[in-house]
Amino acid sequence: MRCRNTVLLRIDALATAPCSCYAGFLQELQGHLLPVLHGSGYWRGRNSFFLATAVVPGEPVDGCTDAAAVQAAAQAAQQALQAIHQRGVAHGDVCKDNILVQQADSSDLQVVFIGFGHAYLDPSPEQCERELARLAQVFRSLFKSSD
Repeated sequence: MRCRNTVLLRIDALATAPCSCYAGFLQELQGHLLPVLHGSGYWRGRNSFFLATAVVPGEPVDGCTDAAAVQAAAQAAQQALQAIHQRGVAHGDVCKDNILVQQADSSDLQVVFIGFGHAYLDPSPEQCERELARLAQVFRSLFKSSD
């Protein structure tokens, strides 16, 4: 989806942890590995917390059809997830639907993680390893479909 100056509202019954993860700890990753955060809060005084982020151009990672693109996306996604973990945050929902691919060609491929509604602070090394293992599982299924 390609939109300019558009804000995507994702409304969930969330705790404020995803917001503090996204707004604070992950701020320097916004705009290249994550969408830019435009706002957050409670929806009309209800117990529904939202994050409003920029809509970013890109396609779901399962749209990568050739092996070279899948390999490049896997490497970029692993580096991005490790950068998120290094800032003391676990994504909480690593799946193909939460990884967008932006590319001009396979040599200039970038990934953007979305869907931080289940993010949490201070993951243990084991929790980070489980997320990386889940990411590897996502890409193994993509490698099989690109053959």
